[in-house]
Amino acid sequence: MKGSKVKPPFYAQGGEDKICYKLLRKIGERSRCAVEFGAHDGFYKSNTDYFRTELGWRVLLLDVEPRSALVQQATITVDNINAVFRAHDVPDDVDLVSIDIDGNDLWVWKALTYEPQIVIIEYNPKWQP
Repeated sequence: MKGSKVKPPFYAQGGEDKICYKLLRKIGERSRCAVEFGAHDGFYKSNTDYFRTELGWRVLLLDVEPRSALVQQATITVDNINAVFRAHDVPDDVDLVSIDIDGNDLWVWKALTYEPQIVIIEYNPKWQP
């Protein structure tokens, strides 16, 4: 990645993938692994698809209702997040984790014992606190 140029297409809704790409160019990669839960179909507005398709990273995609064969079914909770990561052999030095589960995002993040270099936590401003 070092010295490589940013090349489209980026997919994320708010440019998160492009921002993460630029950050990782500065801080360096560790495992070339990312996890995205709340992944929908793994393509549409994906925060990690660029890393999987353009850079060849290992990306674990999870969703309570997967909408493609790329995404594995999982209901992520405070109680099971670390077990789910272990079951899928997510390395301790995972580079990127994207959390978008509309509700318990903060609490799941606090329960995660892994230490990713970058974390994306999305929220829906239409939902009241």
